[in-house]
Amino acid sequence: MSDIYKTIKPYILANLPYKIGDPATARCLQTKSTEELLIMFLNWFFRQIPPRPRTVFPSKEVTNKINQDENRHEILSLISDIKTGKSLKSRLSKAVNQGFVLTKNQRHKPLSTSKRPDFDLLLNDWGIHHLHLSNTVENDGFTTRTKGVMFAIFTYEEAYLIDTFDHKSWSSKQAVRKVISNWPDSNFFLEVKGLGVRHDDSDCFDEQELQGLRTAGMSCPIVIDQKIYIPRQMLSHYGTNTNHTRIATLILRKTNLIEETLKNTPAVLDSHFKANGTIRPERPEFRFEVFANSFGIYETSTDTAIGLVPFQ
Repeated sequence: MSDIYKTIKPYILANLPYKIGDPATARCLQTKSTEELLIMFLNWFFRQIPPRPRTVFPSKEVTNKINQDENRHEILSLISDIKTGKSLKSRLSKAVNQGFVLTKNQRHKPLSTSKRPDFDLLLNDWGIHHLHLSNTVENDGFTTRTKGVMFAIFTYEEAYLIDTFDHKSWSSKQAVRKVISNWPDSNFFLEVKGLGVRHDDSDCFDEQELQGLRTAGMSCPIVIDQKIYIPRQMLSHYGTNTNHTRIATLILRKTNLIEETLKNTPAVLDSHFKANGTIRPERPEFRFEVFANSFGIYETSTDTAIGLVPFQ
């Protein structure tokens, strides 16, 4: 009988991008537990924006720029790419190709994109991606870098375009303000009820302080119009997102349940094989796999896929 759990680590090491040929990096990854590697893999995976057609919701600020801004053609092209499900990887940071970077101290603080380019702290803290607007793809497969980048929040089926910001705006409270004002019922940022600010927002963390706390691995409340908000999914002390830990835990739990099912009541899985036009082998061999919309397991002799944890 297959031991699915043992297939997770080899899958991650084969698919996580890192400095191939560096013995120190390879040794470091080999010493990490399956749980640690899975969280690391999810940190990289969700940075990608899995390609699929999405409904686009531009903010009023983005709509105004479409109507009158000099970048309107670039913005419209980005919207078209999102709607049609085109890969957006070329518009992301080039650091997206780095799933793990070895440093002298892996828990070094402050966190920074120069020391740990495998972390996108804006994304892991506030759930906001940034995309370059140029349509010109360079030889390295990425679009020409632009001073202004589009801040956006992606769900499995939707994309919310917030506004364009410069490269000094990673902790801009204006980004949070625009999310709340344009989509007040989205719950991307949750209001902390029963608490408030006595005077004005100047009493609270400014953007420089927010950035400093973020690089220390701390996700902090944001005060907008004397109301306190927290991100729906928060930054962990290590620099990943708490949602990565949640999904990793679900994957491992579901994997264990499948192992128990194969041991005690394997017929429960017969419907999955029937849907694939086959029957359950007497001794199925499963391995961990990532599918188009979920993390799951794959039976090698029958090409049967079973999704366990959806992306969203």
